[in-house]
Amino acid sequence: MILSTADLVVLRASIFLVSGLQNPCYVFYYPALLGLSPMPPARLIISVAVVTMGMYITMAFTVLPTLIWDMEQEKWLVVRILTIAEIVAGGVLITGLEWSRRREAVTAERQRAEGNLELRWKA
Repeated sequence: MILSTADLVVLRASIFLVSGLQNPCYVFYYPALLGLSPMPPARLIISVAVVTMGMYITMAFTVLPTLIWDMEQEKWLVVRILTIAEIVAGGVLITGLEWSRRREAVTAERQRAEGNLELRWKA
């Protein structure tokens, strides 16, 4: 979690300092946010993603060179923001499913162990 958070900070700084929206480093947002996805609670990860998207949008309109409407860059901005949202949602969903499966496996193992103990007592 610390490394993913540090990645996000470094990425924001690099986009802010170098080339704004045209900076190709924005693609590294995706693995950094995906790296945060396994960390509970999901609300925190979603909040971080929303803040990241908000900052990215803000930088697109304020950091030079800014968004160029004539070149239809707003479509790319929307695609990038939606991709960030989809990656975080997918990561949180997969993590939630995996945690659920693990809980079920632990419960099943506990029940087997209790059943085995009960059989030993009867034997």
